[in-house]
Amino acid sequence: MLNLLKKKSKTIHILGAGVAGLAAAKEIKRKNRRCRVVVYEAKAHAGGRAFSYYNKTLDKEVDNATHVVLGCNKNVRSLMEVCEFEPRLRFWDGFNKQAYKEWWKCQDAILVSIVNTPAHEVAAKILRTVFWKLFPFTYDRRKIYYSHDNLSGNLIEPLEKYADEICCGCKLENFENQDGRITALNFAGGKRIPLGEDDVVISALDAAAYEQIFQGPHFEFEKIITLSFRTSQPLHLPGNARYLGVVNSLVQWVFVNYDVISVTISAANDLYINDEEIKKEVWAVLSEMRGLKPAFMPPCQLFHHERATLKQDAYNNSLRPASAKTDYKNLFVAGDWTMKNYPCCMESAVLSAYRAAKEALKLK
Repeated sequence: MLNLLKKKSKTIHILGAGVAGLAAAKEIKRKNRRCRVVVYEAKAHAGGRAFSYYNKTLDKEVDNATHVVLGCNKNVRSLMEVCEFEPRLRFWDGFNKQAYKEWWKCQDAILVSIVNTPAHEVAAKILRTVFWKLFPFTYDRRKIYYSHDNLSGNLIEPLEKYADEICCGCKLENFENQDGRITALNFAGGKRIPLGEDDVVISALDAAAYEQIFQGPHFEFEKIITLSFRTSQPLHLPGNARYLGVVNSLVQWVFVNYDVISVTISAANDLYINDEEIKKEVWAVLSEMRGLKPAFMPPCQLFHHERATLKQDAYNNSLRPASAKTDYKNLFVAGDWTMKNYPCCMESAVLSAYRAAKEALKLK
């Protein structure tokens, strides 16, 4: 009976309610329902970099950015409430102004979209992981699901129910430690959470926050720019495609969801034109591929995701942790940036969550 009570008293504190943090909560509950799981999130909502919200400019519920899941991403697929894949993979050549299906002509564009780093800079070990997971490039592996402005409903909200408590608006400022263990978590506003002897902490913070609080490694980051246009009528791409990969253009990917067309510009650190110029150029590209002259530009929302992912070259990859363990006995790390040799994406975030949960549950 005493041993049972001891097991019941264990609390796992998860820092960050993004995909990694919530996936860790689900995995912990799946393996040990007696654990109490409390998730702390600095923002007012769960989801981290993957969530839906009402956008005033577009007057519509949209995702903060278009998130893609490939057929080969089996772990994140298993967490999706709805995951309907688009069957066709097509590309648009911005220079030759034509659409085609030959994916092998677009290998660099595919790679940039996966790793958000210029293709010639990508670490060799990450390349090996990408090719191992993605190739042979069969239909099942390359098929694409993209968030249809319902990322919170399809992924985040179903995961939230696995946490015993989610504390939004709780920004971690520092922590206390003794004898190599985290003993208390201190949040903004004076909130202090003391940890019991059996309590464990999983940090699912982004790399920049982890560096600031836990003195983690200093990474370089790559930016992604996303744009969403909302028109007064449904939009159509060449061949009635729901999405297009784009080569020889400012744009990399275009996704259509009824009257909203979303655009992704990856590896955008070196793009030095202002927002209005970006909007005009992107709208011109979209008009051209639809066989129209660029006229009145509809409402547009543009975002700069300054630290979208790590810069995934050999140097930054070498700084990533080799495991979920840290210098503190009861602290483990999760997050896409923690998976050395993997591209930073939702799939690697889920893999990191499973790894951290396994270590947290092993700790006596």
